[in-house]
Amino acid sequence: MSRRLDQVAAPSLLTTALDHSLLLLGQVGEATNLGVLKGFAGVVHLVLETCQNASGNKNEAMALAADIGQLVMAVTGQVEELKEDIAADTELLDQISKLCLELEAVHGVLKNLFKRGTFTWLSKQSQDEAKLQRLQRDIKHAIDLFSLQSSVRIQQNIHRWESSDAARKGRILDEIREVCQSAMDRIKEAGKQPQEPPSLSKVVGPVLPRAPRNFFGREQIVDGVVERIIAPSSGRVAILGAAGIGKTSVASQVLYDSRVVECFGNHRFFISCDAAGGKDELLTAIAGPLRLQGDKLQKKILEALGSPEHRSIIVLDNFESSWDSPTSSRKDVENFLASLCALDTLAVVITLRGSERPAGVQWSRPFLPQLGPLDVPSARKAFLALSDCLENDPWIDSLLIAIDCVPLAIVLMANLTETDSTEALLARWKEEHSSLLHRTDDRKSSLDTSIRISLNSARMKAVPEALTLLSLISILPDGVDNGELAVIFPSIGKSRKALSALWQTSLAYNDGHNRTRVLSPIRAHMMHYHQSDPALRVSVLTYYMGLAGLSSDLGGPHGQIIIKRLTPEIGNLHSVVNLTLDSTEETTMQPLLRGAIAAAINLSKLFRYTHLGNPETVRLASVAARRLGDPVLRADVLYHLAWMGLPSSGGGPDSDSERICKEALGLYEENGNITGRAECIWLLGQIYKISRRAKESKGLFEQALDLAIQSQNKYCQAKCLSNLSEMFFYSGDAQRAESLSQQALTLFRELEHMTNIGMSLYMLGIIGAFNNDRRAEALFEEAATVLEKAGAPRQAGQAILGKGDCAFARCDFHSARESYIRATNTLKDNGFLQSVTGAYAQLSLGTAAAYLYEYSESRYWLGECMKALERTSASIHGNMHCDIVYGDLALYEGNLAEAATCYKRASLAADSLGYVQEQGLCRTKLGVLELARGQPWAGVRHLIVACAGQRRASDVKGLSQTLVRLGECFAADGDSETALLFFRTAYPICRKIEALRSVAGCLVGIGQICKDREKLGEGMRLYELTGDTKESERCSILLSSM
Repeated sequence: MSRRLDQVAAPSLLTTALDHSLLLLGQVGEATNLGVLKGFAGVVHLVLETCQNASGNKNEAMALAADIGQLVMAVTGQVEELKEDIAADTELLDQISKLCLELEAVHGVLKNLFKRGTFTWLSKQSQDEAKLQRLQRDIKHAIDLFSLQSSVRIQQNIHRWESSDAARKGRILDEIREVCQSAMDRIKEAGKQPQEPPSLSKVVGPVLPRAPRNFFGREQIVDGVVERIIAPSSGRVAILGAAGIGKTSVASQVLYDSRVVECFGNHRFFISCDAAGGKDELLTAIAGPLRLQGDKLQKKILEALGSPEHRSIIVLDNFESSWDSPTSSRKDVENFLASLCALDTLAVVITLRGSERPAGVQWSRPFLPQLGPLDVPSARKAFLALSDCLENDPWIDSLLIAIDCVPLAIVLMANLTETDSTEALLARWKEEHSSLLHRTDDRKSSLDTSIRISLNSARMKAVPEALTLLSLISILPDGVDNGELAVIFPSIGKSRKALSALWQTSLAYNDGHNRTRVLSPIRAHMMHYHQSDPALRVSVLTYYMGLAGLSSDLGGPHGQIIIKRLTPEIGNLHSVVNLTLDSTEETTMQPLLRGAIAAAINLSKLFRYTHLGNPETVRLASVAARRLGDPVLRADVLYHLAWMGLPSSGGGPDSDSERICKEALGLYEENGNITGRAECIWLLGQIYKISRRAKESKGLFEQALDLAIQSQNKYCQAKCLSNLSEMFFYSGDAQRAESLSQQALTLFRELEHMTNIGMSLYMLGIIGAFNNDRRAEALFEEAATVLEKAGAPRQAGQAILGKGDCAFARCDFHSARESYIRATNTLKDNGFLQSVTGAYAQLSLGTAAAYLYEYSESRYWLGECMKALERTSASIHGNMHCDIVYGDLALYEGNLAEAATCYKRASLAADSLGYVQEQGLCRTKLGVLELARGQPWAGVRHLIVACAGQRRASDVKGLSQTLVRLGECFAADGDSETALLFFRTAYPICRKIEALRSVAGCLVGIGQICKDREKLGEGMRLYELTGDTKESERCSILLSSM
């Protein structure tokens, strides 16, 4: 009875899509007279029906059915693509025929499992579950195999090299360009679709590997880790052990533990450190999943993971790749790890080969014991779950003991039982191991032996290309995109079969994100014992160097898509380029050297835009360029190396950036390269500007501009014009600044350099706002649109803030607040809310809310601003403005003593820093405060000082407000004639700059003195328009009393 009810309640396995796929297979089979297609559809129906009617192990049966459904979809996709040409693809039909046989065998096993009686089912339930899981694994292998079919058709010709060295170099460079152009064409095609910038809240977490299956014998270890990390004081746990001992599996199991899911929710992050050979690469590896980029990556990572609003956990897997890197300081990596572990709301787990924990961290006590081998019963369970061996096989325990019960070795051996008996495997292991007895590390020896036996297995020997493919994938720490397999490895004719063999032997795995990866111990074994043939490696190197070429288009219309395309490949790009630059192999690798140097330069551009990657590749390129004896090429590399160091250059004549840039300039001068001289002198101008040598900087920009015009280098011309525009504007010549910015904009538009187009529009917006030009808002809006498209969200946020400032200046505080909210959301969604720009966006929101008398909202944003400012270099200036707004809030609420404290603190800061406009603003605020205290003459003294400073600084907006306040002070003191003079002087200035509240103040002041109801009424309407409810109510009372 209950069984019948289960059958009624169970959902149908034949969904609409699956049913349609089976119908299509049958129709194509009828049309082409191919019985294999009809037979495949029929046997799938039988298997699904059997799964539907399963009486026991229901979950496993349903999971198997779902995977068979995916297999059907994959096969249907291939059949639908070929349609009438299907008969010509004998290889595909042969595979479908083999699948039919496999599915018939699956059907037979299922019928035997599910026709048992209740007692037999209960006694055999665990064995049946293991068999079902093995069937499901085989089906998954078939799905992965078919997913490659479309990509294998891309390129089937074997790569042939020309004998001439010069011709080979040309061909290699052509192929690099072809790869780059092909990738760019696809990006442009994708760019035709509307691109929505990814929201951080949408894309972040959980970032996890697949959940471990067949996990045995580590339950106590997992419980120990979980208890430490969910404790109120977030745990810091190091999982230590030898290679292949199961550290990654333990960490992954922890992340999927129900207690951890409940505690951390979507804020669980798993970071593979395989490609992170130092601190910079580690920051890049963490930043990618968090969707972070730009400068100060460490600060952004700490802010993102240390949010006080929720708890987070991060697993740093294979941490030894960063900690033991020969190219990076261990201390730097330890300091960063210590910074992560100092975050109160972040739990940190690292997996580390060896027995030593990194210093500088208070690891949770008691320490987690180092992982050892599995016990024999657990190893047996794992082996039986992974293999088709019988439980009473007499050789299993001997084989497990021989391989030391090392988990990775168990996985490799279990996969080999499909072609070899356990007795034969044990004999082979003893034979292989006898040649390795001279080693001292027995566990490593057993793992190496297990890997070696897997490499020599029947499956691998049946597809000789598999070993070649494995050796090539092993040089790619980020793995390989399955969809690009045939393009990356064109010399491997049977790449689909080769990859299938690697999956089936567990020498490689599909990570669930359409990428094939190789575990770190296997990669290390391959790099040591089976290095890839340099001639075969060329196509891999060519592909990734071409991919690096996309960086040359950063800043263009497709910048955002390019960054998205390159971010998952950063580890591979650096690994491949470094491999070429380090190579001493003359025949094959030397022709690639120039391409590798060009790729290193392109990676430096990616670093400048995203701060993902590291400068080490460019340093290697400078050595390689010197080896080639090409001084101009070396100068090019040095120029980009100097530019990479620019953000961290503190200035001064001894900075690394300045020294390297001058070295490059000398090489350009020696070789008469005018373009290079122009670029280097421009870069020196930037370095001098950062180091506050403004006069010298301006001269360098002018010199670089002359050289750029002489060499017809439009990009350098535009950069120089843009820099000079900024310098003229801040020195008081807005007219000249506008002219230069327009010239720069014209050139950048010709070059389609979107980032610089956006920044030129932004500068024109600033100039327009200064000139009270209403077109400034449109310029800021256009700048924001262009910058968002170019993948520059922080600069886009700045442009939106500029638009809000325009509305604020004319006292349209509601519109200003809308822009500030938009800017804040843009910065938040892209991880920039805790930057200087983010801090000022929140300050602007707090200020607008204060002017709208939204006291609690204002205080909230001011508090958020001050939190963000604590981590920036602008804390003094930002806190000064926060004090001014806090003073306004206290004044509005009648707390005059607190207002005085805030204004005086801000005034001291402005005086000490020499901020002239802020000095005048603080004096004006103190004058208003004295007026509120009933001491108008004390207020006049502050306001007169403010006027003098504002006139010197040409601060028209500040001066207009101060004149209105002077009128109010004289009116309060009974001097109506002087008050009227100030109001009438201020009125036309306020009208011109559209400072509507100040205009209203003038009208109300004149209306009161002259008993003019019309002016008083007009002033009241302006107060209502700008949201000043207090003043509009006061006007209403004055009108009713007239």
